[in-house]
Amino acid sequence: MPTPVRIFVAARPLPLPPAPGEVGHAAAPVPVQRTSSLPRKKAKTVTEQLLEELAEAGGRVVEREASGRETEKWPIRVAAARRSGKIPATKELHAGWCRDGYEIRLVDTPAWRLAVLPPVPVPARLPTPHPVVRALQAHPQPMALTKAVQSRAFRLIHALLTATQRLGFTSAFGTAESAPAPHRRRGGSPHFTITAQGQRCDFLILQEQDRTDHIPTKKELADAEKHSWAKIPRYDHSPAERLRICVSGGLPHRAGEWADTTSRPLEDQLAEIVQEASPRQPESSTSKRRNKHGAVQRAWPSTSTPSASTQRPSRPDRRGTEPRHGSPGPPTTWSA
Repeated sequence: MPTPVRIFVAARPLPLPPAPGEVGHAAAPVPVQRTSSLPRKKAKTVTEQLLEELAEAGGRVVEREASGRETEKWPIRVAAARRSGKIPATKELHAGWCRDGYEIRLVDTPAWRLAVLPPVPVPARLPTPHPVVRALQAHPQPMALTKAVQSRAFRLIHALLTATQRLGFTSAFGTAESAPAPHRRRGGSPHFTITAQGQRCDFLILQEQDRTDHIPTKKELADAEKHSWAKIPRYDHSPAERLRICVSGGLPHRAGEWADTTSRPLEDQLAEIVQEASPRQPESSTSKRRNKHGAVQRAWPSTSTPSASTQRPSRPDRRGTEPRHGSPGPPTTWSA
């Protein structure tokens, strides 16, 4: 029997991949680097555009009256510019209607506004309150304030009246009733008054309100479904612990109202309120003209009518050629 023959076949080794740089090596694809686009130029805000336009025009621009909707935007834009914080500390933005349209001016801040005012101390207790404070305390619910804020309101009033008394001003008690609604404050009685050199300022103390979303009750839902005239209120209002001081009368210096904020309580703003009650001498020909004509008297205690130059230009009546005179417009200029 023949012997079987075994045949061995040597396996060929698999070829190794070529090293980088050798012939036959396939280069790895290089990722395409996208060139970054040029940064977009940030659009200018309305405040920046307004300040640039004022700088190019020498500090005064007059926006011609184009349409009703466009005209109403300018007071809103000016108010936004004042709140933006982009106006230099040594400048003020004045705006108002004139014969040619809506006038906007960027003027220098007067020295009295830049002066550092001494703080007005507020006592922690009132062992001997001011006579006006005693008259308010005699009321069962003075100024319609809740018990939580009455003590603080009395201390603020005492500090304000004591500071003005040291300056030679006189004060008088008004009423302890609640303050009238905003649209009725023109003829409302003040809580107290401060008179300096024949200039009287009326003061009101208000309690702020917190607003929360209203949760409708079952009865309100049923009434709204049954009656078309029944409406569900959107918000609920509750008295807060914040206070507001409203000043009227005389010539405005800074503002007409001061309120508690998270950064500045009323205790830190009393010095400005004392300055508001102080008469100020006019510092320019514009101020002299304003004082002479009484064009910037405060709105709700004053009964004077602004001059024709301070009113918005009247439009012709559709029913005839005579102009239709509405309510007078805002003063020619005012400070932020």
